[in-house]
Amino acid sequence: KFADHMGEKSGLRVGIKWVGNPLFEHEQHRRFPLKLLLNAVKGHDVWSLDISQPCPEGVKDATPMLQSWDDTLGALSNIDLLITSCTSLAHAAAALGKETWVLTPIMPYYTWAYPIESNTSPWYDSVKLYRQKKFGVWDQPFAQITKDLATLNQGVFHG
Repeated sequence: KFADHMGEKSGLRVGIKWVGNPLFEHEQHRRFPLKLLLNAVKGHDVWSLDISQPCPEGVKDATPMLQSWDDTLGALSNIDLLITSCTSLAHAAAALGKETWVLTPIMPYYTWAYPIESNTSPWYDSVKLYRQKKFGVWDQPFAQITKDLATLNQGVFHG
């Protein structure tokens, strides 16, 4: 049903999620300005997978169809890349083997903590980590995402 809902691909199909569980005790550390994410993905076929937030202008909304984890996995199966903060969606996409780019705060959740100098995950081969270098400052990880998206769009990105 998601293939029909999403229609014909018009380039790289990117799913985004920018807010995690508001009840998570460290949610404030993994939040980043939505504007940085939207600027990074501009020009791509972008789909919101964030059921907790209104869909931003210029982004296609998959959330009305996300009623269960089966639905979410179906949506993830129809994108090329997920860009997200540290959320359950990151784990679901990575478990499916989807290219998953995770923005991690300077003090990351344990899953993304080791090795701290690496941008890869020992848990998932399809994950690339974009690490915050300075507390509260997200410009550098998003600059790298913008660069990597341009490279990926040219078809030469290899993770």
